Amino acid sequence: MKIAFAVFLAIHGEVVDASGSEMTRSETVTLFNDLCLLAPASLLSKSITWESLDEPRVRGSFTNAGNTVRAELSFDAAGDLVCFPYQLAFVLFRR
Repeated sequence: MKIAFAVFLAIHGEVVDASGSEMTRSETVTLFNDLCLLAPASLLSKSITWESLDEPRVRGSFTNAGNTVRAELSFDAAGDLVCFPYQLAFVLFRR
């Protein structure tokens, strides 16, 4: 899925027009976050692989349009997601 973003203001016209590989890479992080929080059934997709780290944590790797992002997710005793680190320093991009 290629990502594009545009913002228009009635008075000023086009303010932002972003697209291409940089936009796709950055939005892949947002998309993975949204899938984890808003659409958990989508986490069974073939574009996501999982690695068990310890009892409450797993590492997910999500690939979109040739970009792979990784995040460590933590769960509580009931199995609810309690932590999705969103620090870019820990997100790895691979083309």
